[in-house]
Amino acid sequence: MALKCPDIQITVVDRSTERIAQWNSDKLPIYEPGLDEVVRQCRNRNLFFSTDIEKAIQEAELIFISVNTPTKTYGNGRGRAADLKYVEGCARMIAEMSQNSKIVVEKSTVPVRAAESIMHILKANHKPGVKYDILSNPEFLAEGTAVEDLLKPDRVLIGGEQTPEGQAAIEKLCWVYEHWIPKKNIITTNTWSSELSKLAANAFLAQRISSINSLSAVCEATGADVSEVARAVGLDSRIGPKFLQASVGFGGSCFQKDILNLVYICEGLNLPEVAAYWQQVIDMNDYQKTRFSQKIIECLFNTVTDKRISILGFAFKKNTGDTRETPAITVCRTLLDEGAQLNIYDPKVEPEQIIADLTHPKVTESPEHVKRAVQIFADPYDAVRGTHALVVCTEWDEFVSLNYERIYASMMKPAYIFDGRKILPHERLQQIGFHVQTIGKRLLQQQPHDPTTVRTFPSHLTNGHGAASDIASPVHPDTDRDSGNNAHHRRLAFDAAAGWWQCFLRMDCTGTSTKPPATTTTTGEVDRMSRPDRRSTPPPAPPPTPHRFQIGCRIVRTVRTSVQSDAILGGVTSTVESLLGQRPRSRTRSTPGGSTSGDDNITIPPEDRNITPFGWGLLIIPATTFGLGCWQVYRKQWKEGLISELERKIHMSPVPIPDDLADLNDMEYETVTVRGQFLHDRELHLGPRACIQHGDSHTIGGLFSQKEASIGFLVITPFKLEGRDDKILINRGWVPKRCLDPETRREGQVTGTVELQCVVRLPEKRPQFTPKQRGAIFMYRDVEKMAAIGGTEPYYLDATVSSTVPLGPVGGQTRVTLRNEHLSYIMTWFSLSGFTTWLWFRQIVRGKSF
Repeated sequence: MALKCPDIQITVVDRSTERIAQWNSDKLPIYEPGLDEVVRQCRNRNLFFSTDIEKAIQEAELIFISVNTPTKTYGNGRGRAADLKYVEGCARMIAEMSQNSKIVVEKSTVPVRAAESIMHILKANHKPGVKYDILSNPEFLAEGTAVEDLLKPDRVLIGGEQTPEGQAAIEKLCWVYEHWIPKKNIITTNTWSSELSKLAANAFLAQRISSINSLSAVCEATGADVSEVARAVGLDSRIGPKFLQASVGFGGSCFQKDILNLVYICEGLNLPEVAAYWQQVIDMNDYQKTRFSQKIIECLFNTVTDKRISILGFAFKKNTGDTRETPAITVCRTLLDEGAQLNIYDPKVEPEQIIADLTHPKVTESPEHVKRAVQIFADPYDAVRGTHALVVCTEWDEFVSLNYERIYASMMKPAYIFDGRKILPHERLQQIGFHVQTIGKRLLQQQPHDPTTVRTFPSHLTNGHGAASDIASPVHPDTDRDSGNNAHHRRLAFDAAAGWWQCFLRMDCTGTSTKPPATTTTTGEVDRMSRPDRRSTPPPAPPPTPHRFQIGCRIVRTVRTSVQSDAILGGVTSTVESLLGQRPRSRTRSTPGGSTSGDDNITIPPEDRNITPFGWGLLIIPATTFGLGCWQVYRKQWKEGLISELERKIHMSPVPIPDDLADLNDMEYETVTVRGQFLHDRELHLGPRACIQHGDSHTIGGLFSQKEASIGFLVITPFKLEGRDDKILINRGWVPKRCLDPETRREGQVTGTVELQCVVRLPEKRPQFTPKQRGAIFMYRDVEKMAAIGGTEPYYLDATVSSTVPLGPVGGQTRVTLRNEHLSYIMTWFSLSGFTTWLWFRQIVRGKSF
């Protein structure tokens, strides 16, 4: 505005002396492309920065309120509602210091009808002769392109009252913008529409990101490419291509804050379905960040303990130093919780800001551990040196042009890259040697490919099939015509596996002996000798063998179409035969032309058939399956007894809670009666969990039904027993995630003395890979820690009744529905035992072929 309106004096005021000093210096407090040049041109000409708020208010005709409106961290609406304390403070200062009429403009993102609240404050504190007009003029710029967005905005929105005074105020603000913006791009509405439009715009943009991110999970599961899907969808003129870039998730100061504010407004207007719809945008974003973080851990062999991982990018997007709600915080927090060591590099974020974000109480309870485990680097090559993996969390342009050959050489092997922004050349990285994972695309890992490389196999894997017994057989990658750079690897691996199966299927375990057949040249041998350049010399006729296990190898023979496959199959066959003390045999098989070659028709005299130790050893298979069947018989009896015992406990009449609470350790799943008061100020939460409604069942077994898709938490509340000093923990039931804050269900808080029936539950051990407990939210039933935080005895009960108040906890979250499918297991194992016994008798004893 100062750049385009040189005849208008603009003064920016703030209480922070340090911040104003930065604006008056060459080093601005924020980074934004092009902002330095604009400030240099206008500063001390018609743009001034000052801490003299009173003077600025008295001299101004238009006053823009551009203060932060963070999400409330306490009280009613905590975690969702916008905190308007700074807006209210500005309104009170304006009312106190104004000496003449003012036009007050809301520039901050505020809830609907916030202008009405500002007007109430101004009118309640007005001075004689001073009038106020309130306008809403929300900003639609994006960090990283803010200057460009201000110079060439898609639209300017101004909302005001539909009165002559209100319209006159709108015209004055329009006159300012018309200095550089076409009048057709300036939209005027009423105040409430303008306020809601800002929230709606951010909600729609975030919704598009969450929508494409949700499809990225589908693409990874199916083999589709989310970039191709986004391009196909974005070419539809009704949709458009913007904000369809899948990533690790959105961040920044606006999207999440404004959507949560919108959710809170909808709940306050008694529109729970609308609130739930927009809440899913946030839930999907949280899921995407968590899913990406877990993928890193899973790919690194499911553990990152003491592994050093480099994080490239910490800002929530490129071309900004803003780290508010950045996905990098979630990624770093997850890795730190799993014991990883982090090297972090970002070209614009200050090291102090990174440490402050990672040591925030919402992120960790051990700031000293974070400081020890995190190192900040000023150079990306230093940040990746000696690390196991590289994670891209911000789409800085410089990350695309890094020397990844140099990076690969300095990293631990195998070296992994996790591209959370889909900006890197994945195929080139795979050719270098990286294992690459990204968002929305399943990448087939390739080995580094050099067409000049000659790969060899040891002589014992090629002996007897076209290669001399004392040399290795060269296999050139370019002789394999399979598609893809790594096709020859797949072919060779398949041929090797087929060779081992061929050896197993053709090994006879009967100690027979036959006379050597007459030496003949079969049609098959003539064909093999006539193949040009495939073998230097035809192999000599192998001596007869007394060891044959005829099951048939027609399937295996179909893959023997190249020098590589023949060499591998034959070499592996010879190797296994030599290990078993067997000699290669000649094969005779009848062909349509009347000649024979031998893979099908071999006759072994019954009187010469003796079972070898290897043949007897194959009886382990039917014996093992028979033993497993017997074990399942025992398991079936045990499970039936367990179910019977649990049913007995569940249907027992309720008994008073014992005087000695230690007796509860022997009463799991029994129902007890308790009387006392809830201590709501020490409430804990267990989750996330799905809600179990009355009548739900668990078709696949287990103790908990999770049929309903909605996710929430169990409310664990300390309970003081009446007439006793003892306090215990009671699971009051399930509440949706949006009602985790007790202030949202104040009406559902039970007060006074109550009597409950509860099911006794024992502690559970921490499941593998379950994150550690943070604050008052637990991932599993860690009764000892719950009791320590809640100030109770370590005993835990599940309430069997639900709250009768809307949004109150849904009780009765314990269901005993243990499955008993051991009969099917018994039938399966005994059937396998019988079949393998018959197969052994047919092939080993009788010597019949298929």
